[in-house]
Amino acid sequence: MAASVQLNDVTLKFKKFEALKDVSLTLEAGKIHGLIGRNGAGKTSLLSLIAAFREPTSGGIFVDGSPVFENPEKMEQVAFVYDKDYKEETEKAKKLIALASHYRPHFDMDYAEQLIKRFKLPVNKPVNKLSKGMQSAMNVVMGLASRAPLTIFDEAYLGMDAPAREIFYKEILKDQEEHPRTFILSTHLVSEMDYLFDHVVIIDQGQLVLNEPYETLEARGASVTGAASDVEAFTADMKHLNEQQLGGTKSVMVYGELLFVQVLHIGWLISIVYYRFRWIAGFGFIALTFIVFGLNDYLWKPGNYTLDWLPYEPLEADFWLTALGSAAMILVLFLAMRILTKRAPIKM
Repeated sequence: MAASVQLNDVTLKFKKFEALKDVSLTLEAGKIHGLIGRNGAGKTSLLSLIAAFREPTSGGIFVDGSPVFENPEKMEQVAFVYDKDYKEETEKAKKLIALASHYRPHFDMDYAEQLIKRFKLPVNKPVNKLSKGMQSAMNVVMGLASRAPLTIFDEAYLGMDAPAREIFYKEILKDQEEHPRTFILSTHLVSEMDYLFDHVVIIDQGQLVLNEPYETLEARGASVTGAASDVEAFTADMKHLNEQQLGGTKSVMVYGELLFVQVLHIGWLISIVYYRFRWIAGFGFIALTFIVFGLNDYLWKPGNYTLDWLPYEPLEADFWLTALGSAAMILVLFLAMRILTKRAPIKM
């Protein structure tokens, strides 16, 4: 059992501060959705609205087509797991887990017992005596065992060590295969969790930046790193997802139609700047990549070649011709690099 989520022009204000600004998105049922953003981007505010913990200032939030706020039938379908302060909680962990089972109609106590063993959770200790990692593990046990149609983890891994996080990730994938539901996983540890996601939502400063299937994001996203002035010029007309700069070096995460030859071009240009080729070699690299870039733009547009001789549909033909052409360019540029660098050795 899984639940879909829909947000229509959702805004959340705290006095004059806008935590969320006109957010509209749809989360498909039965998928694992990754919610990505910096600290303070609005992730927790968004999730608290979906879980009906608070009412939006304006806009509508729907679970399976019905408003979720103050709707008991829908609220019991949503499990919201977030980092809590347990310093005043003197009850034992096993009692809190048993209590959670009473409020979740789909709660599986047998599965909870399996998870307790996997995480080696000392359930007979008072919760405030558990380490931060064990408190996080207890939250994860309650969230996974709830088997709620919509299960939300808001950076639930906080305090967990690497082996415990790995158990958490594996259990999500395993249980999703056996008992499909809708997951929303909020994180800033993207490199650890990206393989879990079917769909990715990125928010920044309360605004929706991206809402795409993971495969689309992976295919259209790229990171460009190098001298700040070169990177800024190269990415000026691209959609920026994130920027970082240290001294004269800048890294920009871009999203959109980025031709592979463009990546080659900026790579050669940046390598010239950093490794300081002699000016002849540098000029040769720049001229060559600009020529190839122009040829790519003209020769490989759909319609500039015939497809009668290929046993593929046009879309597939476009893909294979582009792939073959890109491979040929790599070979040409590699050979040119070898020739030029032999004549103009690198100065270090």
